[in-house]
Amino acid sequence: MRKLTPHTVLFVLMVLVTGINAAPGKPIEKWNIDDVLGAVADANGGMESIESVTNARFMGRVEGSDSSYEFVIMKRRPNRIRSRLIMEEEVFETGYDGEVVWRRYEKDAFNRVERVEDPEFVSNMRIEADFDGPLIGPAEEGVSRRLVGIERIDRVDHFVVEVKRPLQVALHYIDSRTLREMQVVRTINPDSGNPEVIVSRFHDLQNHNGIWVAMRVVKEFKNGETEVVLINSVEMNLGILDFSFKMPDEKS
Repeated sequence: MRKLTPHTVLFVLMVLVTGINAAPGKPIEKWNIDDVLGAVADANGGMESIESVTNARFMGRVEGSDSSYEFVIMKRRPNRIRSRLIMEEEVFETGYDGEVVWRRYEKDAFNRVERVEDPEFVSNMRIEADFDGPLIGPAEEGVSRRLVGIERIDRVDHFVVEVKRPLQVALHYIDSRTLREMQVVRTINPDSGNPEVIVSRFHDLQNHNGIWVAMRVVKEFKNGETEVVLINSVEMNLGILDFSFKMPDEKS
């Protein structure tokens, strides 16, 4: 059975800014990577509209095959993130303030806070901290994007965009009619070996302040197990400040 981990839920945020709009009048076989990425941004009202959302908070629940937990995730532009996961009597927190990656574990009176140096964990946190996700705006340093083809799924053509980073490669499937991101296939290649493949399918998209949010994400793992991420509360531009992402001390 797959054990839920403190950072499992974060991949849900990768779909937050994939929107809906009519595709430009250009045969899809003629599209290039700039056409696709530009259309995704335009589907959300353009970069000015996207960048007007500077901070957000998401609350929900993850249900796995043998356990479940509740979560709160806060993000602030451009690269701040903090998550709090509640699993029965245990609480896991992780955060990134743009410089320091940290985590905290709480159970009863026990409270441990530590800075994280593990390259794989740090890499994951920096990826998730990208407020707009990998398909919006310029690619970050060390990230490459290319249109690898068009794949037909359920009689619908999807653009397949490869996003390559150190330790992982993700294939993003974008509906050519609506510019909605419908699926991500992520292959994680840790230094320890044993690559992990995670397929995330996005459902129930809702518009919040011009941002399209997948309220339900079904994740499938190569061992056949699944997790369902359910978002029940979305708040945009509620005034989350930078200090909210700083590493806390063990008394706070």
